Amino acid sequence: MVWPFGMRDILLVRALQEEGVSLDLETTVLHPRRPVWDAVLSQVPLNSYGAATYVVRDRDLAGFVQAQKGRNSTENYLTFMAPALSRHGSASRVWQQLLEALCQGEGERGVQRIFAKLPAQAEAEVDVFRQVGFRVYTQEHVFVLPQPEPDDVSAGPVRLRPWESKDTWGVHRLYCTGAPRFVQQAEHLPGEIGQAATSDWTQGKHEERYVWIRDSEIVASVQLLSGEQGHWMYLLLHPDQIEHAPVLIDSGIARLARYAPRPVYCVVRTYETDLRRALKNAGFQEYQIRFLLVNQTAVPIRQKEIERLPRVEGVEAAPTASTRMNSRSRREKPRPVHSEALRETQ
Repeated sequence: MVWPFGMRDILLVRALQEEGVSLDLETTVLHPRRPVWDAVLSQVPLNSYGAATYVVRDRDLAGFVQAQKGRNSTENYLTFMAPALSRHGSASRVWQQLLEALCQGEGERGVQRIFAKLPAQAEAEVDVFRQVGFRVYTQEHVFVLPQPEPDDVSAGPVRLRPWESKDTWGVHRLYCTGAPRFVQQAEHLPGEIGQAATSDWTQGKHEERYVWIRDSEIVASVQLLSGEQGHWMYLLLHPDQIEHAPVLIDSGIARLARYAPRPVYCVVRTYETDLRRALKNAGFQEYQIRFLLVNQTAVPIRQKEIERLPRVEGVEAAPTASTRMNSRSRREKPRPVHSEALRETQ
C-alpha cells in the first residue's frame, strides 16, 4: 500500500534515507538536505519548500520516493528513492509501486511532467523507470574541475553582461538552436519558453546569470551557482561561436573566484560535442554520464456533451454542443498524453 507522507511517517523516512539513493547530484553539491527534512517541510502550510513524498510498505520491505518541484507548477523533478536496488534485490517491485503512485498523485494535482536523472550504468534502475512509462530523451555529461585556477579574461572577445528579464526569449531561442526537436518537446509544453529542464534549486540566492550579445543577438549564456560542496556552471553557446568556448569557460570560472575555492561542476548534453571537447581542454574531468528521462502524466480532458433542444410542436429537434463536462467524463480517469516525438536515445 502506498500513501502520501504524513507526520506519522517521520521515523520511517528517517530510517529509510540511510538505505536510499540520491538522484539529484546538483542539490547534493550545492546545498545538501536530508530527505526527511524536505518531507516535513512539505507539511507546513503555505510553505514553498519541501518535496512531494510517497511512502510504501510491501510485505517486509518499505520504501519512499521524493520529488521536488521544477521550473513551474506543471513539472516535478525526482530527487530520492529508498531503498536502493543495490541493497535489496526485491526493491524493484517497491520502486514500481512508488513511481506509479507518484505519477498518479502528482498528475491529479496538475503536474504534467516528471523528470528524472539516472547514471548511465544504472541499467536495473532505468529498466524499472521504463516499465512505469518513463522515456529516455537524451544523455548528459557531468564534468568537474577539482582545482579551478581563474585566468584574467577582462580583455577577451567575450563580453558578458548580467541577465535581464528581457533576455528570456533570446536565451530560449539560443537553447532551441542546439537542442533537437524531440528534446525541446520533452522539456517544454506548447507555448513555454526557457532553458533546459531543471529543479527549483536554480532559483537560489547565490545564482548569477550572464549573456553575451553579438550583432544584437544572444549567442551565449552562463549560469553560475555557488554551493556548500562545490560550484555549478551551465553554459549555452551558439554553434557558430564555438571557437570562443575556451574564453566563455574561463569567464565563468573567473566569476566564481569571488566565492570559496571549491570544485566547479558543469553539464553538457550529448549533442553538444564541441562544448564537451572545450571543457576537457580546459582541464575538466568527466565525472558522470546520466540518462535524462521524462514521464508525461495524465491530463484531464474536457469533452463536449450533446444536448437536445426542447421539443417544439411542428419543429424537428436537433442536437447542439455544450462545453460543460458531462457526468460520464467526470467519472472517467484522465487520459495520458504521449508525445510521438519522444524517442529513446542510446
